[in-house]
Amino acid sequence: MQKIERPPIKTIIGLIPWEEKLTTYCQECEKGERIWRSSGDPYNILKKELSILTLGHCSFCDGYPFSMSTQTIEHYFPNADFKEKTYEWDNLFLCCTKCQNNANKIKPFQYTLKPDEINYSFDAYFWLNAENGRIEILENIEEEKQIKTANFLIRYGLNDDLEVLNARRRLYQDLIKLIPIDPKRERSVEPNRFVIDAVINFLGTRKIVYKR
Repeated sequence: MQKIERPPIKTIIGLIPWEEKLTTYCQECEKGERIWRSSGDPYNILKKELSILTLGHCSFCDGYPFSMSTQTIEHYFPNADFKEKTYEWDNLFLCCTKCQNNANKIKPFQYTLKPDEINYSFDAYFWLNAENGRIEILENIEEEKQIKTANFLIRYGLNDDLEVLNARRRLYQDLIKLIPIDPKRERSVEPNRFVIDAVINFLGTRKIVYKR
């Protein structure tokens, strides 16, 4: 849900030694000579770097910490259909197993939103309904974007869990009561950072900020 600033793989110290290997792995996967493995050095190193990008949050639901789920890697373009992208850096996202399981149910693949796109931001596509905790689609965006946004919500099941919706609603209400927010309270450890942003937007001021 949050914008992800993804640097090129050649600029990431931990991945520089792996750049050529990952390219070779993609080629081998395309030929059927290799498959994705959720273990071993490549997987663990990639997961570590992806976690740094998202500050340990799920790239899709923004869940944090991963106490109710397992931290895994999601292929935006499914590796079953896009084998040539199996180990491609730009195709990999830190993800909770809940979002990944939801995505695996959606067939065939449809291009939705991608949190690391240059023009992506939560506020460009969504707004939080504080009354019920649902993530809603902005009505004033063009039809093509509305379809992509709707597919994004469906693909990762972001409005499907009543418990999650209630948690967002409670967090919003709790933060409203805490104004002014304690500046020592860090935004990065909140489970739904877009809820914090919604509170700030509601108040109409950017003077109340969290540590990033």
